[in-house]
Amino acid sequence: MSAAGVEDQSGEAGIFCISKSELLENAKDYIQGNRIIFGSISIVLLMAGVTNYLNIVVTGIFSRKKELEIMESVGMTKRQKRMLFMMEGGYYFCAVTVLLVTIGSVMLQWIKTYMETKLSYFVFQYPWIWLVVGLCCLAGISFAVPAGLYMLEKSDCEQ
Repeated sequence: MSAAGVEDQSGEAGIFCISKSELLENAKDYIQGNRIIFGSISIVLLMAGVTNYLNIVVTGIFSRKKELEIMESVGMTKRQKRMLFMMEGGYYFCAVTVLLVTIGSVMLQWIKTYMETKLSYFVFQYPWIWLVVGLCCLAGISFAVPAGLYMLEKSDCEQ
């Protein structure tokens, strides 16, 4: 970004230039502070989401205990029961992945457009690494929680 200055007392016009790197350097502390604040908020929201997911899965399995006992009495095997829990976790994973990739990407695009109009030095990079890491963690949680609850229920039934 550049601008022409007004003539100074000697009659010469001055030219000055403000580069994006200078703007970025001046806003470095502001950017770092925002990253810390928004990162903290993200971690709190992530923990709330994981807690909510665990609550939904555990409540769903325990509330269907009578239904599962009836299904076992008519011939459902332990393996089928375990597969039912695992498929349920897979459905949760797929639903969240679709929502994240579609609605989440649209929201990121809106934020990118807004920020580019407000800050000339704003540079956007899609968070591919965080997306992959988050989806891997989500897959682990989605399949491990039902499997763990199945094992817990299995050990409760044997006692």
